[in-house]
Amino acid sequence: MNHPDAPVLDALRGRPVLLVFAPSDRDPAFEEQQQQFEAGSDALAARGIVRGHVLLQGTGRLGEEKVTAEDGEALRRHYDVPGDAFCVLLVGPGGAARWRRTSPVKVQAALDALTDAAEEPLDPEST
Repeated sequence: MNHPDAPVLDALRGRPVLLVFAPSDRDPAFEEQQQQFEAGSDALAARGIVRGHVLLQGTGRLGEEKVTAEDGEALRRHYDVPGDAFCVLLVGPGGAARWRRTSPVKVQAALDALTDAAEEPLDPEST
């Protein structure tokens, strides 16, 4: 599936992506989430999950690639995330938002969501 309004995701088609949206890298929720993901980075990598973050102020990342301000805005529009919001989003291998949370999450919750997403339709909180 192509993402005409978020082409930065096209290179990751077929892989799950955990995207963190935040106002800046100094946002307390963002800092807490990054600590959680760093602590569980081996578990995320073992499941083939690509990590990324989109910042309203500052440079984001998607895997090893930088996310430009233009790409970040496209991702926010595509997944309907307000500019000043904190959000953790699990994007399934097909590009659909499978799981969305508005506060920091433990790595195990993200891993469980990936398993659940493979078995069930979209999480109602994700729509």
